[in-house]
Amino acid sequence: MLDKLGYTADSAANGLEAVEAVGRTRYDAILMDCRMPEMDGFRATAEIRKSEPSSSRTPIIAMTADAMEGDRQKCLDAGMDDYLPKPVSFQALAAVLERWVPLANSALKPDPPTPSSSAPRVAEQEPPLDAAIIAGWRQLERVRGPEWLPDLISVFLRETESNLERLRLGVEQKDVETIVGRAHSLAGSVATFGAAAMGRLCRLMKMLGSEGRLDAAPETLAALEAEFERVKAAMRAEFPSAFPGSRETAND
Repeated sequence: MLDKLGYTADSAANGLEAVEAVGRTRYDAILMDCRMPEMDGFRATAEIRKSEPSSSRTPIIAMTADAMEGDRQKCLDAGMDDYLPKPVSFQALAAVLERWVPLANSALKPDPPTPSSSAPRVAEQEPPLDAAIIAGWRQLERVRGPEWLPDLISVFLRETESNLERLRLGVEQKDVETIVGRAHSLAGSVATFGAAAMGRLCRLMKMLGSEGRLDAAPETLAALEAEFERVKAAMRAEFPSAFPGSRETAND
């Protein structure tokens, strides 16, 4: 998305790396994940604010899957300048960066994806993937080339399966830290593809872990794993090239 909007970016795996990167390089803006290993986004922001000159304040934009009431103010109170909830759309990302890092002539504006219906849907009829977000990925695929999206989906599936396996162990061992951490990671990654129902189950699992209500965790895990099967089936239908066994062959 950043490439398509005309920006270049460095990435950091955790808050400590982010602070070190900012110490080496002058950035026009920082997209700060609020929950990271080693050092979370709130502490990383505090460290950056403490060390930067008062005359040169770098815009820090919070990014979080925990889009609950009060989160925006918490981010602003921590020294961040703006707030971008996940899943991140092209339009939202472009808008927040234009507020803080205007590009004179170079921003390549994406075509708006086809909006999904705003009408309420019965839970059983809710599609596993959001049509608007899938449309956005198709736009980006046209820019990045045909191999890029299958590779991304392959990484997503592999990491999701790994997170689910670790979450399953956490539920079996009643390990609250693992349950909360894996559920949070899953919520962020599934939001990327607009898997709303799966995201809600991830947030429910995180809440159960945080509140110590582990008796309900096995049932929620089963629902989460079933929803992941729906997500995989929808991805296979939308992007068959990402699933070698599903590739179509031409008739002679």
